[in-house]
Amino acid sequence: MNDIKHKKIEIHTEEVNDILSRPPAWILRWGITLFFAVIAILFIGSVFFTYPDIIGAQVTISSTNMPVHLRAKSSGKIERFLVSDGDSVSVGSVVAMIESATDYHDVQMLRQLCNLFREDLLATETMEDGIKKATFPVHLKLGVIQSSYTQFLKSLSDYKSFMAANYHAQKMVLIRRQMVAQQEILYQGERQLVNYEEQVMIQQGVFARDSGLFVQGVIPEADLEQSRLKRLVTMQQYEGLKSSITNLRLTILQSEQVIFELSQEQTDRLLQHQNTLTGAFDNLVSAMDQWEQTNLIVSPINGKAQFSQYWQEFQNVVAGDLVLTIVPQEKSGVFGKLHIPLQGAGKVKVGQRVNIKLDNFPYMEFGMVEGCITHISAIPIEVSGARMMIGDVSFPKGLITNYNLQVESGEEMNGMADIITENISLFARFFNPIRLVLKSRIQRGI
Repeated sequence: MNDIKHKKIEIHTEEVNDILSRPPAWILRWGITLFFAVIAILFIGSVFFTYPDIIGAQVTISSTNMPVHLRAKSSGKIERFLVSDGDSVSVGSVVAMIESATDYHDVQMLRQLCNLFREDLLATETMEDGIKKATFPVHLKLGVIQSSYTQFLKSLSDYKSFMAANYHAQKMVLIRRQMVAQQEILYQGERQLVNYEEQVMIQQGVFARDSGLFVQGVIPEADLEQSRLKRLVTMQQYEGLKSSITNLRLTILQSEQVIFELSQEQTDRLLQHQNTLTGAFDNLVSAMDQWEQTNLIVSPINGKAQFSQYWQEFQNVVAGDLVLTIVPQEKSGVFGKLHIPLQGAGKVKVGQRVNIKLDNFPYMEFGMVEGCITHISAIPIEVSGARMMIGDVSFPKGLITNYNLQVESGEEMNGMADIITENISLFARFFNPIRLVLKSRIQRGI
C-alpha cells in the first residue's frame, strides 16, 4: 500500500525535472525581447496617442425671444380680464385690471385728451393758441389721480383767466393814450415857448430903451419901474413854461418806464402760468402712468396669452403673483450661458466645441447637443457664492442632438456642458504630475 502511494506522489522522473529546471535559451531571449518591444510600443503610442481635455461647466439654454411672465404689481381683486386663454395680444395691450377707485374708461378718455392737448401745443405757433382750444371735463372718476387732475384744471383755469383779463396789455394801452395826449401838450408848449422867447426879447428891448430915456430925463422913474416889471413878468412866464415842458418830458419818460415794467411783468406772469400749467400737466401724466403701471397688466410683446392657473373676475391676487404668460408668436433662436469654474478656466477659448447634456432630456436616450463658445467674460463674477467665468454658447446646427433628434426649446433648460479644450497625449498626462513633483522638490531643496 505504501509503495502505491509513493508511486502516485513521484510524478516526474529525474530527467523530466532536469529539463523543467533549465528552460531553453531561445525562450528567454525572445521573451525578453518581446516584453521590451511591447513596452516600447506602449511608450511610443502614449506619445502619439492623444485625446481632448474636458472641462465641465453648468449651462443654461434660453431663447432670444423668451416668453414674458406678467405678474400683479399690487394686491387686490382682479376687476376684469380683457383676454382669454390662447388669445393673440399685441404690444401695449391691456390684458387685465386690478380693482381700484379709478374708472378705467375715464382714464383712457383723459389720456386721449392729454395727447390731443400736447399735439395742439406742438401744432400751434404759440402756447396761448393751443391752450385756448383745450377743454377738459370736470366730473371724472379718477381715484388717486383726482388730486393731480384738479391741480391741472386749476392751473389751466388760471392761465385762461390771466389771458382773458389781459390786464397788463389794457393798462399799457391806456398809458400809451395818455402819452399821446402828453406829446400833444408838449408840442403845444414848445410852440408857446417860442412865442415867449420873442416876448422876452421885446421886453428886454423896451426896458433898455426906457432905461436910456430915463437917463436922458425924458420919462419919469415910475415908467422905468413899470417897464422893468413887465420884463420880469414875461421872463417869469417864460421860465415857468420851460419848467412845465421839462416836467412833461419827464412824465412821458416815466410812462415809457411804466410800460416797460408792465411788459416785463406780463412776460414774467405769463411764463409763471405756463410753467405752473406745464408742471401740473406733467404731474397728471405721471400720475396716470403710475396708476397704469400699478393697476393694469399690459403685454410688452406680441404673442399669445396663456394663463398660469384658473382665474376669474374679482378673485383676490397678491402683488407678485403670476397672472399669465405671453408666449411670442415669432420663432427665435437660442443661446447658452456657461458658468465655468475658475479651476481650468484658462484653457477655455473662443471657438471651442461644447457638448451639452440637458437635464430634461437624458443624454443616453436623446444624445448631446453640440455648441460653440462665442464669448468669454474678461473677469469672473460671483454666482451662488462661487466665482466663475461666464461664457456664451451658440448653436450653429440648432438644438439637434448627435442622435439626430430635435430638442424642443423651452424658456430655460439647464444641463452640464463638456468643453472640449486642447488634445493632450497619454505620455504628457502621465509625465506632467511627475514633473510637477520633481520641480517642487527641487525648489524646496534650493
